[in-house]
Amino acid sequence: LELVRGNNRERLRQVAKLVFCLAGGRPGATFYLGGRSLGRLFGVPHKSALRWLSQLERQGIIRRTWTGRRCVRD
Repeated sequence: LELVRGNNRERLRQVAKLVFCLAGGRPGATFYLGGRSLGRLFGVPHKSALRWLSQLERQGIIRRTWTGRRCVRD
């Protein structure tokens, strides 16, 4: 986690630790973690949570295997 960079470094480290736990510590494990769920968990807007995931992906900390579609509301 020393590789994590950014202004919000501590929060990114927390998210990286969460991802590690959800993966069971197994590199390459897949699971679903939505931006809305992550945002609710940390008490922030879902767009912030999505930015964190994008930052971790750009830094090579995580790899996104699937990206969901936008919700269509009635």
